[in-house]
Amino acid sequence: MKNKKKITVPVILIIVFVILYTIFCVLPTRVEIQLLPKWTLNLSETEVVASKDKTLVPFRLGSTAGYFTLDGQLSYAYDVSERCSISDSYFVRYNDSSTSFNIMNADGSSAVKIDSAGFPYLQEDRLFVFAPGGNSVSAFDYSGNRLYQYQGYSPITDFSSSTGGCVIGFADGEIRVLDNDKTSWLSAYPMGSDYQVIYGVDVSDSGEFVACISGYDKQRFVLYKKVGSQLKPVFHEYYDDQRITTSEVYFTKDSNYVYYNSENHLGIVDCKKFKSKRVPLDGKVLKFAEIPELDVICILTRNNENCKITFIEKTSNIVGEYTFAAKNVFVSSYENLLFVGSDDEIACLEVVRR
Repeated sequence: MKNKKKITVPVILIIVFVILYTIFCVLPTRVEIQLLPKWTLNLSETEVVASKDKTLVPFRLGSTAGYFTLDGQLSYAYDVSERCSISDSYFVRYNDSSTSFNIMNADGSSAVKIDSAGFPYLQEDRLFVFAPGGNSVSAFDYSGNRLYQYQGYSPITDFSSSTGGCVIGFADGEIRVLDNDKTSWLSAYPMGSDYQVIYGVDVSDSGEFVACISGYDKQRFVLYKKVGSQLKPVFHEYYDDQRITTSEVYFTKDSNYVYYNSENHLGIVDCKKFKSKRVPLDGKVLKFAEIPELDVICILTRNNENCKITFIEKTSNIVGEYTFAAKNVFVSSYENLLFVGSDDEIACLEVVRR
């Protein structure tokens, strides 16, 4: 009978080393967000080439608005020295005394004429007109029909819409939300501050949640949930670094998180756990853009001509920053592509995690 061989200690150590080496070589030790330049477009030097069969991205920089393609072609460019609103498919030019206006397709052809005085506002595929008095808003379809109208008792301070409805904030501290049936309006007064006024609002794409920045002297953020025909407050928090101008409130596309902008921080609220985190963030938030496949939010802020794009994971970790100087600026996204406009240039950056 043969004797069994004993495995010596050095051999055991070698086996353990090989196992650990294999594990740590397979698993990444550090993952970072990286920006890979794809192309740059100069508005003053690029020829306009109409592109009807490609995905178009809208932009406005200073007195120029138009559309470009994902591969960097300038498809349409229009002078908008007065006022302008633009979406993925439509744009409109107007001024302070407009009594009617033409909604234009991206290629410059007429889509519909709206015979209503006021200030048009395009948000995705939705069309709104704010009345000259400042306390009324109407929704229209692209046949020129008025879908609904709401008139408040005090001036409108902020407005937002989504696939889940629309929400209006007023100077007297009221928020009004159009219910999913598009026929009834829900109302709430957040209260809790010395001066009642609404500085920011948004409604989730799911239509389930509404959020606002409310009041001055004890300013706070409030998250509501639609319960039947009522708005039920499910989370709120006060903060000291209050802002006395309109501030951004933004729900993620999956309706799981909502962000708000104070003077010195960004609040991030989990809409499932009703818990919040804060990350330092200086400057006024101009725009949020999402990179869904990476669960990353890109936040454009401005301090005078100093602009910054901060990259934040939905769980509140800052994973990168990109700074630049510009007078006119915009940011938008498409899948994992980030488009940054700076004065007369537009840059396309691929956002990757490596």
